[in-house]
Amino acid sequence: MRLVLRIQDQNSFFCINKDFIISFVICKAQWQYLRHLRIQDLEINEMVYSLCFGNIFHQLTTTSLHHLCYSQTKKMSYLFLTLACAILGVSIAYPTGAPVETCSTFAANHTGHLPQRSKANYDLNVSPSNGAPGSTLTVTLKGVGGETFKGFFIQGQDAAGKPIGAFSPGSDAQTRDCSTAGDSVTHVNPDEKTQVTLKWKAPSSYSGKVSFRAVVVKTYELFWNNIYSNSVSIA
Repeated sequence: MRLVLRIQDQNSFFCINKDFIISFVICKAQWQYLRHLRIQDLEINEMVYSLCFGNIFHQLTTTSLHHLCYSQTKKMSYLFLTLACAILGVSIAYPTGAPVETCSTFAANHTGHLPQRSKANYDLNVSPSNGAPGSTLTVTLKGVGGETFKGFFIQGQDAAGKPIGAFSPGSDAQTRDCSTAGDSVTHVNPDEKTQVTLKWKAPSSYSGKVSFRAVVVKTYELFWNNIYSNSVSIA
């Protein structure tokens, strides 16, 4: 209502469109770009852009149109605000791996979207099916029929669901330290993939069953939590 009362003539309305709708469009374009890139933690990015848009509209409703239309200082301030929002949004983007918070949530936290309930077109396999303490096993995440994915988070777990063992980093993967060094692994880029092959080392002092659990992200809207591998015996 305050915005309507402050629009006094067509020139003032044109000024708002020219100077501030452009800022809004720039913020929106940056948000869409990061939305395309991000694999995890877009909630933080959306919060930043809410602040960005909120500041623009707050100023529209609290600053006189005379200053909005004719003060060069105001115009430069809004240019700085828009650029700052864009830079801050880029700086907190995480297209290169799941954040450490995934250790506790074990889920892709994509604001506005829920994990898929349909059967995932991805297989998580471990070979060989038996290993000795301290041995190295191969863990493979593969899209069925060439199905692609962009992000993943994988962890070896004991019978109680606790992370165990250690992954080796590679060209497609980097490790995360959830409970112990390298006990989890995630992607290094948002490129489309059909398969990743990982190396996992069993603890030297452990005997028992181990299964692998994964989160797989195809797009920002499409992701699956709790994809499990076949279990293997360490003895």
